[in-house]
Amino acid sequence: MMFSKLFNVFTNRKEPHKRSIDSLFEAAKKGDPESQYLLSLKYLYGDEIEKDEGAFERWALSAYEQGCADALYKLAHYHRNSEGSMRADLKGEKTIPHIELAYKEFEILAKSGLLEAQEILGDMYRVGEGFGIEEDKEKSLKWYEVAVSNGSERAREIVKYMKENEL
Repeated sequence: MMFSKLFNVFTNRKEPHKRSIDSLFEAAKKGDPESQYLLSLKYLYGDEIEKDEGAFERWALSAYEQGCADALYKLAHYHRNSEGSMRADLKGEKTIPHIELAYKEFEILAKSGLLEAQEILGDMYRVGEGFGIEEDKEKSLKWYEVAVSNGSERAREIVKYMKENEL
C-alpha cells in the first residue's frame, strides 16, 4: 500500500487540531481519516473521553486503511509496548501477540520508506527476545543498511560497529 499525503500531516502540526469530540466522532463515522486518527488518540489517552484502547485500535486501523500512516505508526508503537496482550492481526484473521503485530506494522512502514521504522526493525532483530522476536543479526544488518541508504547516521554507526565486531 502506498501512503497518501496524510503521512505525518497530523502529528507535525505546531498546534493541535482543536475540535469537539462530537464533531470528531461525526466526521470519523463519515470516513474522514484525519478525524478517525485524532479520535483514536483521544481514546488512547482518555483526552476528553473515557480511555478505551479497543476503540483506539479500531479508529486508528480505520484511519490507516485510508492511507493515514501516522495511525499505523501509533498502532505499531502501542502494540510494541503492550506486553503479552493478544489482538486480531491487521486483516482480523487470527489472534496474535501484540509484539508480532507491532513487527508486522513496523515492517509495512519500513517497506514504505519510513526511516525510523527501518531503524526499529534493525533494533528488534538485533536484540531479539527483548522485543519478542527471534534474534537475527543478518536481518538486523539488512534493515540498518536500508536505513543507512536513506540517510540514517545512527544506523551507519551501528552497521560499522556490527561489522567491526563481527556481530
